This record gives sequence, structure tokens and C-alpha cells, in this order.
Amino acid sequence: MIELIRKKHGWKILELRYPEILENNRKFAKVIIRSFNDIPAPEGWIKEEGCVMAIDLTKSEDELWKAFSENYRKHIRREERENIIIGKGIYEDYDIWYNDIYIPMCKEKKLIPYPIEYLRQGDLWISEKNGEMLAGQIIFHDDKNASQSFNSSIHVEYNGNRSITWTALKHYKKLGLSFFCFGGGFSKFKERFGSELKTVWNYEIINNPFIRFIEKMRHPSPPDISLSSRLSKPADKIFIGGDGRHREAIQIVEDLKPTEAEA
Repeated sequence: MIELIRKKHGWKILELRYPEILENNRKFAKVIIRSFNDIPAPEGWIKEEGCVMAIDLTKSEDELWKAFSENYRKHIRREERENIIIGKGIYEDYDIWYNDIYIPMCKEKKLIPYPIEYLRQGDLWISEKNGEMLAGQIIFHDDKNASQSFNSSIHVEYNGNRSITWTALKHYKKLGLSFFCFGGGFSKFKERFGSELKTVWNYEIINNPFIRFIEKMRHPSPPDISLSSRLSKPADKIFIGGDGRHREAIQIVEDLKPTEAEA
């Protein structure tokens, strides 16, 4: 499983991605788990159904390439002709990408940036041209799953972003991983890489009593946000984000059936 540690307001938080079982660690103020398994939640755990867009890496490289949209394949070929170089970043590259690309993106979109120490827990994949960094992606992984969680680039059409994803896919496939997952929920951008919706289950337990009290004051009675309950309202906007932090609202089309979405 992917194990990540971060701090928020001085409290240590443990994130576990794609474990087989639920396991609390009371050394941390909060434990957040994302799993492909529908595990019965013991008392004290909050459980929420969500989704990620995932690519099956057990497919052949040719199958993976053909699953990309035609436009994306053309884009990647053009970036090759533009001599855009793709590779894994070294230690100093994290600082360059963080300060020159990631932080400006957060300011532009009014997002709270994660600390660089948290991002260093993942692989940084970058694109460069003539010595200038154009884009970067942070990808966390274990021996089974890769999770693309942060993605930012400069505002030029051919910045190597799509080529990073393609290069990283091939790399993690060669390592023997099973899935490449995108952060957040559904988006057409991710779908054009050949990814498909995959149900995940998000679990959270708060071990610190002060944080538990604050959370209870902020969210006295959580709404029913199961996928089945949301699909019963075809015309409503719903939240299906996988990470519980930046969830994306999408409009369910009227002809979408629950069985099709849950398949």
C-alpha cells in the first residue's frame, strides 16, 4: 500500500492508499484510507463511497496506446517532434517545479498548496525543453498501484504533460504494477487517456479528541452521499471525487442508468 504522512495545523495525518484491510494508528491525529475493497467500517470510522479514474496496466503497451484518444496520440507525437524531454526529476527539480510551476498554479486557482516535504514522498516526473522545465507530475506508488496526485504545467500548448503520463504509464507497467490511478473524480481529460471509473471506498478516523470535536461542530450530520443514492436523482449535481478534498461536481445525463455507472 502507499503510505503518506503530512501535517495540518501541526497535527500529523497518516494517509494509506489501496490497503487490503483497515488499520488504525493512534500515533496520528487522523488516519485517512482509500481502498478498492468495501470493508465493513468498525465504530469510529467514517466511510464514504467514491471513485477514481484508473488505467489497467496489465494490458499490453499497444492496447494502452490505442486507448488514448486520437487527439492525445497526435499531441504526444508532436511533443516528440518538438524535442521535449521527459524524465524523473532529481532532488533539486522538486524545488524548481514547486516554486516556479506548482505554487503559481495554486495562487491562480486559489488552492492551498501542499508542503514540499509531502510531495517529496512521490516520484516527480518532469518535461523540459532547452533546459526549461515545462510541466511536472507527482506520482505516489507501491508495488501494485500508482497514483497521480499533483499535476501542473506552464501555459503553453505543447508542455509535455500528456507525454509525462504516457512515459510514466510505461515505466510503472514495466515495474509490474496493476493500476495507474488519477487523483480526484471523473473528468473527460482523464478519460481520454483510456482510464475508466473504478469504485473506491474512503475511510477516516479521528484519534485526536479536539479535532473530533471541531469536525463534529462543522459537520453535525453527514448527508447520504453513497453512489447509489446520488444516481437515483438523474438531474442533480453530485460529488463523486475520490480523495474527499477536491471533489468534482458533474451533471448526470438523464439517460445514464445506475447499472451502467456502477459496472
